[in-house]
Amino acid sequence: NPSTTTLSTASYGNGNYTCSASTQYSTTECVGALFNDTGGSQQYTVNTVLYSTSTGAYLGAVTTTVSGTSYSGEWVQLQLPSAIYLTSYYRLAAYTNSANQGIRNETSHVLAGSNNGTTWTLLNSASEPNYTSSTTINLNITTAYSYYRLIARTVNPNGSGYWSLAQLTFYGRTSLTPSRNALATTASGGRPPRIVPDPLSAITPYLVGTAT
Repeated sequence: NPSTTTLSTASYGNGNYTCSASTQYSTTECVGALFNDTGGSQQYTVNTVLYSTSTGAYLGAVTTTVSGTSYSGEWVQLQLPSAIYLTSYYRLAAYTNSANQGIRNETSHVLAGSNNGTTWTLLNSASEPNYTSSTTINLNITTAYSYYRLIARTVNPNGSGYWSLAQLTFYGRTSLTPSRNALATTASGGRPPRIVPDPLSAITPYLVGTAT
């Protein structure tokens, strides 16, 4: 933590993709698991009990100032080689194919964008107490960012005070004008970033290139 994957053979989207987190449980339940396209067979988990087991409220000391407001909560983020206009983001709950899927989900979160990793702009704030499997949130963002950070403000109180997530994918485009170069990306874990042409609203992913 952090972890960097380099894409070098694609027709666009080449460069370094760096994922990082405020904390992580281990080298296997790490932030890289969110972006390695394993379909939920791996997951990210915070390093210890950081949320209330009765209410799900955050108990730690990590904060991020977003658009002038301080938000408390552990975070994960992805730095892209170039800025994109985010169109949506997808989250897959941890413990896929299990009765416990969703038990450690974030129940409220903030999504922020940045171009320097320091100054953050609010892109979305949501509460999802019934989010148990996967969810996609569509956005209308008119500023391109090269950093995207997800902050877990509260979690499911039934998850023993941990926050876990299986997959996080950001979809976007390089221009506000629909073009073939619009893309979405997720990277890490030695796998290539996920590149998705998005001329209108299609977000069906496919992999191109090889991580080196």
